[in-house]
Amino acid sequence: MNQLPAQCPQGEPPAMGERRARWGYGYQDKVATERILGLLRKDIRDGATRFEGVRLADLAAGRVDDFVLVCSNSVEGNSIKWSGEASPLNWGDLIGASGLLRELADGYQRLCSKWPGRAVSVRLQSNRPASVETYHAQIIKSISVAEFLAKYWPLGPIASDSPQSTEAWSKIAEHVGMTDTRLSQFVSSCELALGRPAPPGDSQDKLDWRHYEQQFDRLHKAIATWLANTPDGEFIDRAFLLSAIGFRVGRSGLIQRFPEPKIPYEKNQTAADRLKERVGLRPGQRARIWQEKRYAISGANPDRNGNCRGIPCRRKQFKRADFEQCALARTSCRQRSDCRAE
Repeated sequence: MNQLPAQCPQGEPPAMGERRARWGYGYQDKVATERILGLLRKDIRDGATRFEGVRLADLAAGRVDDFVLVCSNSVEGNSIKWSGEASPLNWGDLIGASGLLRELADGYQRLCSKWPGRAVSVRLQSNRPASVETYHAQIIKSISVAEFLAKYWPLGPIASDSPQSTEAWSKIAEHVGMTDTRLSQFVSSCELALGRPAPPGDSQDKLDWRHYEQQFDRLHKAIATWLANTPDGEFIDRAFLLSAIGFRVGRSGLIQRFPEPKIPYEKNQTAADRLKERVGLRPGQRARIWQEKRYAISGANPDRNGNCRGIPCRRKQFKRADFEQCALARTSCRQRSDCRAE
């Protein structure tokens, strides 16, 4: 992750320098932490396990080697560029002699070859904003980088493009060495995130944001520790990353302790068998058990003095004033055949 593309010794993979230095870049490692944390949190919200892990300084990813995010059905290579001056990024930076788009296209093709069957995408992120100015001396004179990326890059090359955008697409196709369908596939799979400040951003006095910052710091430190302890390691798996933010797969970490009960608990079947034995029921017989209640007639409610204000017995044997004489006052009145009010 340099301001300008570095020249590598002949025969040495582009990521070898990154492999030697590893973690510690201020901007690069924070962007990686932000992207990893975003995928982890999304999986947790969705109850999914799509994200598998991250490859740091991937030797086989070409110039999108800063980190590669591996999911079950997709792979994303990332190139991070930081500049202390944060000067605007112009056409010379994108499609000049050492243009960034050529590096992204090369990394895209390498990842497609290494991960067949998975959707491949590449991403460039920088704190440098896209230039909004046009110059007669620059490669593309009629349209600025900012305007082209905002209006035309998301759609890719199409037949209805303006003459200015058609000229730009022609220059880009020549620079990356792609045409027609292949160029369209690359553009649709390439994200240019320019003018981005260093994550995690400005602090906010909100509970969710404080929790996010805590997870961000823990994940960043855990990856740094992993790299220090595993200098030759290439892949950090999902389980390690989840544990770094305090999430354990398969267990919540919550320990519940309940007080000892005052009465012994028994299994329902054991208690039922004991009750049948005491009542003296024969096999096949059933027993109905109820709790005595003074006002059990449907709709009956006592007043403050405990007098019933309910309805008379449904069988009309007793009037409302004689409610206390009803033998069902302490059981229930469902008009069943076992009514004892008769």
